Formats: sequence, C-alpha cells, structure tokens
Amino acid sequence: MAAPATVACCAPIAREPISEDDAAEAAVLLKAVADPVRLRLLSMIGSHAGGEVCVCDLTGAFDLTAPRSPTT
Repeated sequence: MAAPATVACCAPIAREPISEDDAAEAAVLLKAVADPVRLRLLSMIGSHAGGEVCVCDLTGAFDLTAPRSPTT
C-alpha cells in the first residue's frame, strides 16, 4: 500500500521569508484569531476529543459578558 500523498497548504515561514502578498494574506487570516479568548477557544476545541466540544463546556472557562447594543 502506497503512503498517502501530502499536499502543502502553505510554505513554512521559517524556511524562507514570505512575500509581501503572502504576508498580507496571512495577516488577514491571523487577525481573526489575534485575541487571547479566541486563541484559547481554538485551543480548547482543537484539543478536545474529535475536535468538537459543547458550547456549555466553553462558556464556563471565560469571564465575559455579551456585548450590549446601544439604546437610542
């Protein structure tokens, strides 16, 4: 049985400097997770068995309030 083929999704930035275009694209993607709470959420979900977790298991780990909409 042959080994499965690997597909590169992106070049490692430690191997060679990334281009200006690649850096701009990565910055947009990383901006979405550039928050400590979001990073912890991703870590909690990713490290959970099967990569799935109930939201009730996540909310207790954070001391956050829901954003309020302004009243007029």
